[in-house]
Amino acid sequence: MGVIPGYRRQLEIEGLMGIEDLAGTRPGHGEEVYADRQLVVARTALPAGLRFTGEIDASNAAAVPASLAVSEARDGAVHLDLSSLMFIDISGIRAFISAGENAAAGRRLLLHGLPEQLERVINVVGWDRLPGLSICKCGVEQE
Repeated sequence: MGVIPGYRRQLEIEGLMGIEDLAGTRPGHGEEVYADRQLVVARTALPAGLRFTGEIDASNAAAVPASLAVSEARDGAVHLDLSSLMFIDISGIRAFISAGENAAAGRRLLLHGLPEQLERVINVVGWDRLPGLSICKCGVEQE
């Protein structure tokens, strides 16, 4: 699987060392909709959406559409906080893109916290123009 250079971050968020330490400990961390040894997906209240924490690869990329299936949209938008992802391979990226391609009419996925390199890839290949997917630079803080 391809790895975007520089995308893996050192896991020392607030002094925490592992995914099990992150699960349920962050302020505003909501109900978990998916969790494995690498990835935790939890609901966010304001804005309505999901926070992805950890790593997405071929072993758990199916968690993206499964989590989106139980997500709630407000005003047709589902906010996805990706700022706590430490790693994502091409299968994980493709899962988000497919979700945007297959979004129900009137439903839009807003991607928050994308690393600059990943945003550049999405823009270069034209995925940023999918009607169901937007890269959000709106400065909305996930709660």
